[in-house]
Amino acid sequence: MASASRARPNHSAANTTTSSLGLVEYLDSLPAPALILKSNDNTSHETILHVNPSLYSITRSTLDSKTLDVEGAPLADLLRVDNPNNMEDWLRHAMHVGSSITPFRTGLVFSSNLENGNAQSPRERLEVDWTAVVMQSTFVVLTGQVVGQNTNSHRELLIPPVQQQRKELLDRNSHTLAGPSDLHNGRWTEIDRLVGLLTGGGIMGDILRNFDWASSPLGPITTWPQSLLTALSLMLGSPSPMSIWWGPQFVLFYNDAYIPVTFGKHPWIYGKPGSEGWSEIWEELLPAALTTVEGKGSFNPEDLLFMTRRGFTEETYHTWSYVPIRQEDGTVGGLLNPTTECTGQVLLARRMKTLRDYSVLAGQTKTATEFLAIAADMLTASKKDISFALIYTGAVDHSDSASLHSAASVSSQGNMGEGTQSYVLTLCEAVGIPRGHEAAPETVSVDLSSKLKDSHIWPFQEVCRQRIAIETANAGFVEGIPGRGWDDPSRTVVTCPIIASDADEMRGILVFGTSGRLAYDDNFKSFVELFTRQTAASISAAVAYEDEVKRAQALAAIDRTKTAFFSSVSHELRTPLTLILGPLEEMISDRVNAATPLQLQRLSLISRNAKRLLKLVNSLLDFSRLEAGRMQASFKETNVAAFTRDLASVFRSAVEKGGVEYLVECDEDRKAYVDRDMWEKIVFNLIGNAFKFTLRGRIKVSVRHSGDKAGLVFAVEDTGTGIPSSEVNRVFERFHRVEGQTGRSYEGSGIGLALTDELVKLHGGTVKVTSELGKGSVFSVTIPYGTAHLPPDMVSSDDGGTGIDVEVTPPRSYGAAVVEEARYWLSTSSEDDSTDNGSIAESSDSSLTPGRSMPMTTRGCRVLLADDNADMRKYVKMFLSTWWNVVEAKDGQHALNMILTNPPDIVVSDVMMPILDGFGLLKALRSNPATKSLPFILLSARAGEEARVDGLRMGADDYLVKPFSAKELVARVHSHLEMSRLRVELEQRVKERTQELAESEWRYKAMATMSPVGIYKTNRVGHLTFANDKWWEISMHNRLSDPIGARYIESVHPDDRERVQDGWAMALRTSSWSCEFRWQSQKTGVIHHALSETITELDEAGNIVGLIGTLTDLTERKRLEKEKMDALEIAEKYQRRRAEEAESVRRQQELFIDMTCHELRNPLNGIYHNADLIHESLEKVQSEVNVIKKAVSFCNRTSDDAESARIGKSLTRINSDILQSIEAVETINQCAQHQKNIADDVLQVSKISMNLLRLSRVDYQPRQEIQSVVRMFETEANAKQINLELTVQPGFEMMGVDWVRGDPKRLAQIMINLLSNAIRFTERMESRNVTVTLDATATPPTMPAQAYADTSSSRSGSVHGSEDGDTERRIDGLWGRTSPSISSSNSDGHLQALQRAESTSGGTHETQKASPGTSAYICISISDSGVGMTLEEQALIFRRFSTSPKTYGEFGGSGLGLFISKRLVELQGGQIGVESTSGVGTTFKFYVRTEMRDSPPPGSVTGGKSPAPSRSDPIGYNGGTRASMSMLSRRRSSHADGPVPSLALPHSVSQEPATSHEEPQPQTPPPPPPPSEDKIMVLIVEDNVVNQKVLKRQLETAGYNTRIANHGGEALALLQRQSTDAPETPVFFDVILMDIEMPVMDGLQCATRIRATEKELTAIDTTSYAPSARVPIIAVTGNARKEYLHKAMEVGMDDFMVKPYIKKELVNKIEQLVSARRSVRVTG
Repeated sequence: MASASRARPNHSAANTTTSSLGLVEYLDSLPAPALILKSNDNTSHETILHVNPSLYSITRSTLDSKTLDVEGAPLADLLRVDNPNNMEDWLRHAMHVGSSITPFRTGLVFSSNLENGNAQSPRERLEVDWTAVVMQSTFVVLTGQVVGQNTNSHRELLIPPVQQQRKELLDRNSHTLAGPSDLHNGRWTEIDRLVGLLTGGGIMGDILRNFDWASSPLGPITTWPQSLLTALSLMLGSPSPMSIWWGPQFVLFYNDAYIPVTFGKHPWIYGKPGSEGWSEIWEELLPAALTTVEGKGSFNPEDLLFMTRRGFTEETYHTWSYVPIRQEDGTVGGLLNPTTECTGQVLLARRMKTLRDYSVLAGQTKTATEFLAIAADMLTASKKDISFALIYTGAVDHSDSASLHSAASVSSQGNMGEGTQSYVLTLCEAVGIPRGHEAAPETVSVDLSSKLKDSHIWPFQEVCRQRIAIETANAGFVEGIPGRGWDDPSRTVVTCPIIASDADEMRGILVFGTSGRLAYDDNFKSFVELFTRQTAASISAAVAYEDEVKRAQALAAIDRTKTAFFSSVSHELRTPLTLILGPLEEMISDRVNAATPLQLQRLSLISRNAKRLLKLVNSLLDFSRLEAGRMQASFKETNVAAFTRDLASVFRSAVEKGGVEYLVECDEDRKAYVDRDMWEKIVFNLIGNAFKFTLRGRIKVSVRHSGDKAGLVFAVEDTGTGIPSSEVNRVFERFHRVEGQTGRSYEGSGIGLALTDELVKLHGGTVKVTSELGKGSVFSVTIPYGTAHLPPDMVSSDDGGTGIDVEVTPPRSYGAAVVEEARYWLSTSSEDDSTDNGSIAESSDSSLTPGRSMPMTTRGCRVLLADDNADMRKYVKMFLSTWWNVVEAKDGQHALNMILTNPPDIVVSDVMMPILDGFGLLKALRSNPATKSLPFILLSARAGEEARVDGLRMGADDYLVKPFSAKELVARVHSHLEMSRLRVELEQRVKERTQELAESEWRYKAMATMSPVGIYKTNRVGHLTFANDKWWEISMHNRLSDPIGARYIESVHPDDRERVQDGWAMALRTSSWSCEFRWQSQKTGVIHHALSETITELDEAGNIVGLIGTLTDLTERKRLEKEKMDALEIAEKYQRRRAEEAESVRRQQELFIDMTCHELRNPLNGIYHNADLIHESLEKVQSEVNVIKKAVSFCNRTSDDAESARIGKSLTRINSDILQSIEAVETINQCAQHQKNIADDVLQVSKISMNLLRLSRVDYQPRQEIQSVVRMFETEANAKQINLELTVQPGFEMMGVDWVRGDPKRLAQIMINLLSNAIRFTERMESRNVTVTLDATATPPTMPAQAYADTSSSRSGSVHGSEDGDTERRIDGLWGRTSPSISSSNSDGHLQALQRAESTSGGTHETQKASPGTSAYICISISDSGVGMTLEEQALIFRRFSTSPKTYGEFGGSGLGLFISKRLVELQGGQIGVESTSGVGTTFKFYVRTEMRDSPPPGSVTGGKSPAPSRSDPIGYNGGTRASMSMLSRRRSSHADGPVPSLALPHSVSQEPATSHEEPQPQTPPPPPPPSEDKIMVLIVEDNVVNQKVLKRQLETAGYNTRIANHGGEALALLQRQSTDAPETPVFFDVILMDIEMPVMDGLQCATRIRATEKELTAIDTTSYAPSARVPIIAVTGNARKEYLHKAMEVGMDDFMVKPYIKKELVNKIEQLVSARRSVRVTG
């Protein structure tokens, strides 16, 4: 197996994820095939993580690594399944319940080189039954049993090397699997009975057989009772979840199906006592267990148990029971525990009930406000699932009163609609969170146009944009809200859009805080999604209902207004109609003054249409009475069948004349109470409607019993045109007409059927219609028998004295009008027409003719008259036939057929006609080229300008509104006939002229065709009047579909269209125009570049009539230009990529250097402090040696003892060795200091390069700051016999510089760098002078430019330049100004410039004292008499790492100090320069810009005042350590012959200056109280062993007690053991020294945990101090970045020290913090 392990790929993921389960080694030891799967939530595919050797041996012919590629592959690469969906369902079910209920059989996929030949081998015919067990919710273990093979034959399939490897693995992992059974379980495998009982059981069977039972409370297996063995055999063989609790401690056994119940506790819980394994629910389980031990079983259905198996307290439900297992002596030895987890079912039932109740209650609401209250109530009731909830409604912020009914919400594409930028959310309901809480803002404005990160409490912006639910971890402020249900705060918050489907608009947002005791799994997600969808649907329904109510109310108001209007108009019309009909009837019936036949015909026409108008007015009045409730009925018992038969007979002649079969089946007596006038209207309306739309076939009228014999049914059935299904439900609406229906007439008001419906309702009946388009309709009226359904006051028993059998003789007035109207729907016979026309012609007089002066040019023309009204046709034909031949058409289709057969000269048509109306006829004629120019006059009852414009727009030549004058119609017909004749003549002339022009144009086109450029000509509109073939070729415009180029702009490139259109307009205003643009083919997308040039074409009057232009193809030229530009772009991209790569390399190098410098600090800390310990030890030894030496000297003086003399000499040698050792220690410190300087410089350069360096702005005194720095070097200068002087120039005094604002620490850092260099390069010279000059000016002094090495052979020169040697610009970094530097190319000029710069301070313009707020330039020069520099060295002096090999070997240095100084000067708005002569000396001069400030009041504290670099500052300035190097020399000179003083570490510095607003400030403790006699206990948390030992020894030497922790985790453990509940004596810590970067748990995490749990911990010395006093924490770190120190202070640390630190400073901090802490007790 060792070789297999080496060959197998390293699947760290599988080993890592399953190592906690202890399964990898176990599965590898199994002889049966097994594997581990990783289930992916996002897909339906499972990934193989691990395959055991047995399965490899079956499917692979060799263990060569090339064939072991199945791990990490899909499951289908290993298992052969006929139907993959079945296996997916099987795996998903196992994932849901925790294990598989039944095995699943699959084949195996074998290696291709395993067998030779085509026949299947026994190996390839193998099938495996798999069992699945879920581990940790995402991992599935499959163990298989080979089908049809016994154990031996299966083992024969193993590859021999694999068999050996399995044996080796079992031997190697025997202890891992709790040891072989032979060693721990009393060699039970040799007992056949035990082997038989404990066989099988899957995973848990193997674990049981390999468990170390000998060390458990149950003892070896051989000692177990038979009752236990039998129960175990039963449990292991059960497919249901089952466990056994055995013995007094209730030790737990369980089978494979029980594993999902344990979840994350498996397999740890196996073999554990119940009180330990299920400690969280043991209080609930123990009583039932004790009862069962007494022999009484228990059963608990859907028992609520709060388990801790996923890392939190979980709400679970289980149906379980305890069955006592009796031992051989009759006592109960244990419990059999069958259990089924039903958490999913209980939660599903609970949530489904919530959703059902929610749906029912939501359906009862009518408004959105009511529904939102219901939603809040449901969420309040769901406290076990929902901890808190917020309901927001949303609206687009487009008005001052956005509401839920806003027209625009978030659309399905995720935006707010065109131009929408803001979406306003309004809180409507809050559950579990009080109103006004920060987690429940009342209004939220979501800016969807912003790309910034969501700044709201909840992810509103992301939800609105993506329209999906977003899960977020619980925010900190929600923890303060008590959870509902179980009082646990929510762990997951889900923000959901209220949207029913992807296509719907978003109505708002729901925020759910899920229960803290439930996992937010797929079932929970489904519940939240269903609740949200129900909310969205209900809100939409409520809003739609409210809108529908408003629409219905508006329509009802309109209907009432319309009815009132028609009622008023109809009433006013009855009076004039009465006065019209009365005289008409008298004139017609007057025999004395009889009218002529023509007059009688006209009077009859008037009378007939007046009666039709009266019928319409009566119908409107009936509607008015019905609407007002004033319709009075008189219901009398009537033989409805006979009455209906008589009414229907009135229609017979008209129907049969129309060619329709008419059947009336009303023979039987059918008596009912009806109002006879109303019934007449019902019958005539339905029969008349049937006749109107039935052109052939039959009409059947019948009266019969209803199906339940409770009433009668009057039905009218026809075979007419039928009604479209979409219109059936609207036929009884008032004024509604079905458009496009074929009928005898298009006339009608649309109120007949509506009136019928209302009249039937007055009878207590109903009217229904069934219809099929093209086959006919059936109208059925049902009237109940009796009078119970009628108002009693309207029922009359009086039959009028004629009995109930009513005869209709003659027809009533309403029926007569309907029948008369129906007769005129029929076409009159030709004989009648000829008679009428003859009489009309003969009787024509002057009143009928248009006039004797009518021109006769159009006489005899043919006029087609189309109208569905016979009276109208007769009337119009009567006066048109005087002049022209008139033919009639009864509808538009008839007219169209006549026109196509024999075209007339003019058409006069009505608009509203059946089959094909007037507009349809006009459209058909205009679309036909043969009839396109046919004159067409429309006649219509639609009046008004809009109607006239519509008709003319449709193509009509004229439009007359009824009623019209006969003379006007005749005149218009004549006019259009005349214009038509003239148009024909004109067209003929145009045709002849066109022929002449065509011949001329042909010649012109022939010339244009030969042109190499496109030539075209257009009119003013832009339509082409000519274009040669070249133009079409270049433009690629579709010549066939647009021959005149009217849509040429469509072929112009979209980006150029606007420019071309503007250019076209300009071309019409100028004499010439040119434009370069692109054409793009609409078919192929090919682009042509072209140049168009035009000139205007003028007519004889000088007016522009069009353009003449040329089109030149520029495509080839543009292609060449593009190739050139592409080449340049490629070169530019290459250069840019090279620059980016160089920048990336530079940043990586700087980050590496930064990290390296940080890592150097830790070992340097150990070097410093070990050297300090050695130094202290040497001092003590030296002191003891001196004492002994004095004693020996005394003995020598009192006696001449040779031995004493020898001892004295030895002591002298020892003292000399000690001094040498001290020198060696100092050398170590010097080397370490040098190393630290390099690290600090490199880190400083890194921060400068990455723009991380920041300046402070504080008030300080520059003179005191410079004096402090100079004093820092006085001792070292004296020791090296260097004359160090400070000179203040008069200009400084005259400007009155005292207090200024700037960065004193950065100024001191520059000074220290320059002074360190000056002393280092001067100490070996004979003349040793260093002079510091301080000056000030009101204007920037002129600094010399850089002198290049090749400009002069002189060895003297000056330099002021940048790192790359170029002349720089002075940068006022703090004030943002720039000014050019003054260049100088020689050293003499540079020296003079320096002198001028120094002398300007004494000039007259600088003598005035500067006022506060003005700029002051602090000028400092440092001159030395050192070795000097050459021009070549000066040119490189300010560059990084610019030291020459000679200089470095002789004087040392990293070559970064001056580079850093230059950058710091520039950041402060100044410049720096150098002047040097080799062998003579060097002068550095620089200035910085500051701001003059007023002196602070006496006694005030100024934050910027720092007269000397403070040793307590953890963040100082680079170069401070250089000054401290002089301490070593001082020690050499001070203790050469005496005791060595204590070796103090150099000043602790960092790369970053302190700033008043950015840098973390340590908490300043109060003054310490009197020292306590108690020793201070210090907890040292440090992972570096060297630093542990050094710090421990230093602190114990200082008198402290210490304890060590290797990381934050150990520190927390030590603090927890301080609890008074701990068994050992507690140890109380006064202060903690905490490293920041540590393994396991770093210092920041540990400090956070300490502060968070400090209230719960009682380890803060409750005997001496107040429990509320916090334990001080000091960060001790090698990382001096202010970001780290910021973080340290934020998480609760009290102070910090940067490695390498000074022991004395650390001790001072400890004393201060402990004293401050102990003072809490005193003040308390």
